[in-house]
Order: sequence, then C-alpha cells, then structure tokens
Amino acid sequence: MKIAKTLIIATLAVMATACCKCDLFQKRYGKPLVGTQWQLAQIEGRDVTPTDNYTIVFANDNTLSGIADCNRLTGRYTADIEGDMMISDIGMTRMLCPNDDQERRFIEILASTTDFKMDGPMLMLISDGELRAVFQAVGAELPPSK
Repeated sequence: MKIAKTLIIATLAVMATACCKCDLFQKRYGKPLVGTQWQLAQIEGRDVTPTDNYTIVFANDNTLSGIADCNRLTGRYTADIEGDMMISDIGMTRMLCPNDDQERRFIEILASTTDFKMDGPMLMLISDGELRAVFQAVGAELPPSK
C-alpha cells in the first residue's frame, strides 16, 4: 500500500510538469487552494501517515491555519496564479509533541516555501526549485492507478 501511494504521488508530480491533459485531469480531480483542507502526505521525500496529523487550510483573507502534530498553527500567505507563494508570520501553540523533529521540519518547510504546484487532489510546496512537501486534499477522489 505504501509503495502504491508513493507511486501515485510520484506520478502526479510528473504529470504536474508534463501537462498534456492537465485541464481535464484538474477539472475532475482538482481542488481549490483556498478552502480545502490539505493533509501532509510526504515531507522531503518521506511518506507521512494521516495519523501524524499535519494539515493546512488556506483562507480567502490570506491567512492559513492548521495542525502540526499536536499543535495548532496560524500564519499568513500570498500566492499568485504563476505559482509563487510565500508563507509568513507562523505562530503556534507550544504543546510538547511526540515527534518534535518532524514538527520543526514541517514549520521550516512552510516558512521557506517559494512556489506551489497543484495537480488534481495534490498540492506540492517547493522551496527554491526543490520539492519539499506534498499534500493531499482531505476526502479527495484519487485518480485510478495504472
């Protein structure tokens, strides 16, 4: 199952850069950036399970909210249609979580985001040309695997 999930994520990432039938794919499987709850699926190439509880939601007023393991977070963001994105002013509660290192990396990745790409139900955060995190829309239909 883990291999299949990784293959789906890798396939979607490739499709995002080689856009031939993207419009149809995005219309069928895509979710809007704003208002969708995004669940972290991969961080720096490593799979993350939904029980790890890392989510973000972008709001219309250029704020974001989410959960980083056992802490709640808020922040501000800017994003444009070319895929430029900046996340700033991240604040969070300070509960002691079981996976402090992953939580720290998650916040660092959000703060270092320079670009984003969307492909169907997937959101990819990029930092200076490097894919850092992949999110999946909560409750989204995934394309069939081939």
